[in-house]
Amino acid sequence: MSGNDDAGQMSTWYVFASLGFYPVNPVSNEYMISSLLLKNAVITLKNGKKVGIKTNGNRKKENTFNP
Repeated sequence: MSGNDDAGQMSTWYVFASLGFYPVNPVSNEYMISSLLLKNAVITLKNGKKVGIKTNGNRKKENTFNP
């Protein structure tokens, strides 16, 4: 939305929440862990290394977005 700038905070929250973790305090290195929205995800770090996240046993209904 034009004029509704939150400096990317809401989109950042959505990406973190979809990946199943969220920083409690950005400077503390403490994270909350939750369910992954997707079946799996791969994060590529600046140094080229990759971190994979995979779920086991998630119900199909939990992995489907249906507004």
